[in-house]
Amino acid sequence: MKVEYSKDSHKTTTAKRNKKPRRLRPVFFIFIVILVLGVISALMLTVLFTVKNYTVNGTSIYTRDEIISAAGIDKGDNLIRISTEKAKDRIEKSLPYIKNAEIIRKFPSTIIIEITAAEEFASVESDGNICVIDTDCKILKCEPSDQKLPKIKGIDITDIAVGEALEFG
Repeated sequence: MKVEYSKDSHKTTTAKRNKKPRRLRPVFFIFIVILVLGVISALMLTVLFTVKNYTVNGTSIYTRDEIISAAGIDKGDNLIRISTEKAKDRIEKSLPYIKNAEIIRKFPSTIIIEITAAEEFASVESDGNICVIDTDCKILKCEPSDQKLPKIKGIDITDIAVGEALEFG
């Protein structure tokens, strides 16, 4: 008994076998890429990039620790997930003698806080309250004092809140 093989039958069988794995290759490749990206993302949001160091630049009447505490960014917080805008707002509202704060992430583990100090500009007197303001009309402090600042009189202040801008009535 003689068995004959045809070259064409061998090619079609081989071609059929090779078609199935080729269809799965892109799907497998996409799955691996998604898996790797997921693992990297999970590591970045949990273990990697945690706050370990702080740098505070600029002059202020406040100490480094007071500024860091006001920012609300603790050691161990994730550098990617912290809100720099919220930290900036917390510093500027809770520490009135800071005119501007800028929060910068420095990878892999440092927070840099750039401070611009507010300067006393004038005092405003209204209904027995004497408030010191800066050039942006932000109230720096309210207390009876003998300031050598220019005094602004005759203004009705509706709401006095240290750290906030003056509201006129």
